[in-house]
Amino acid sequence: MQHKSSPGPAATEVPPAASPWMRAASRLDELTWLALACIVAGWFFLDTLVVTVGPWRRAVHFYELAAIIANPMRLFVGIDRAQLPGIIAFTLLCLGVLCTPLAPCLSRIRETWLACVTPLALMLICGAWLYARTSGDFLNTAADTGTLNSDVVRFANDLLHRATQPAARRVSIGAGSYVAISGCLFLAYYGICRYRERPQAH
Repeated sequence: MQHKSSPGPAATEVPPAASPWMRAASRLDELTWLALACIVAGWFFLDTLVVTVGPWRRAVHFYELAAIIANPMRLFVGIDRAQLPGIIAFTLLCLGVLCTPLAPCLSRIRETWLACVTPLALMLICGAWLYARTSGDFLNTAADTGTLNSDVVRFANDLLHRATQPAARRVSIGAGSYVAISGCLFLAYYGICRYRERPQAH
């Protein structure tokens, strides 16, 4: 007589929609994980920009750059709660960019290796955009404004630039920028090298 074996404990099943992503994550090597860890630390935990004036110190993280780019004066006066939706949206964008190195593990198309350049591209775009915003005019004039209004706005922009120049000298690049850029450079180099590899003949 055959005895029916009692069923063992139920194994944890991965949802079908999530299993490809988990399998892709398991294929990443240790150096890629280390590079991603550097980017996460640099973007979310370490300081990207630091403003120091005497004993006063203000730090800005990378995920907060959307608010700083929208108004560079927030680098000195702080970020208010009104900027929270923009910060959340940019944080979600950063998280999405962190998933791009999984693309080569999800597809056999050779061009997917170029997705590893995305984190570096995001940092370069944000840096260039922030530089353009801080070097441009703080106040803009409408096309239909008169000469007097344009002169007033131009004078105000000149005063603001003169006022922020001493403070700008107190802005330094934080450790988070160096840690994150090192991870981004490795991922970009690794992805480009894998893309340039000749496909193996079967």
